[in-house]
Amino acid sequence: MNITVPSAKNPDPTPDTVASTKWTTTTDTVTDTVEATGSASSVGSVQIGVGGAIISDATSKTAATTAAKAPKVTVKPSNVIIVTVPKLPPSTEVLAEVKVGSTWYEVPTADVTNGGTLTLSALTFVQSGSYTVRLTLASGAKRYVTITVKR
Repeated sequence: MNITVPSAKNPDPTPDTVASTKWTTTTDTVTDTVEATGSASSVGSVQIGVGGAIISDATSKTAATTAAKAPKVTVKPSNVIIVTVPKLPPSTEVLAEVKVGSTWYEVPTADVTNGGTLTLSALTFVQSGSYTVRLTLASGAKRYVTITVKR
């Protein structure tokens, strides 16, 4: 499913407040970065809820126990992508991180549903490449999904 969204002429004057110290402050989109989107908020100069004109959703296969065996989800650069990961332990908290270069960046997530599905926050990737998503379960176990960005 793809949703095309026209440019915002009147952005939300009262954006949500985000309390996080995990974001890297930037004044502009930078090559090899991941922009987390999902609510019209900002942390420093990073905006959440601002992305491409196309919103896509993708469901990965079951997350793998190693990054090398991670299922791949393919997306286009500068599109907003919402990834759903099935078959996780139901009703648990998950820490999600995306690897950009050699650094892991935390991504806001919701809890796993009663049915075992996790929906990651909307992300916009501006640079082609492969990005590993690491999910740390409440038990400490790690699961992996790879997002491949192709032009």
